[in-house]
Amino acid sequence: MSGPARGKNIQDRTVEFDPGSD
Repeated sequence: MSGPARGKNIQDRTVEFDPGSD
């Protein structure tokens, strides 16, 4: 993926793939 999918941080992007992985 190029650029943020949802959040600005890489962690926020992981949330959409791994919900609950705070």
